[in-house]
Amino acid sequence: EENRLISILDGLRAIARASGLWISGGGLHESGAPSVGVNDCEEESIIPRVYNTHLILDNNGEVKCTYRKIHLFDVSIPGK
Repeated sequence: EENRLISILDGLRAIARASGLWISGGGLHESGAPSVGVNDCEEESIIPRVYNTHLILDNNGEVKCTYRKIHLFDVSIPGK
């Protein structure tokens, strides 16, 4: 999955440089640090975390900022 993300980022960088424009690219799924949650049996478990990452690239293809939204299905609500 990491190679796919790098490939997408390389493509966006090339487009930004070729067009001379800034790019706002969103919807890139990225693995993150696991979180500790509580399963249905009230036992702690490690839950893999996935981010929906949005990137802003400048006209030179450099990443200027990122926003990582945590998917709601990562949330564990005790008692629910």
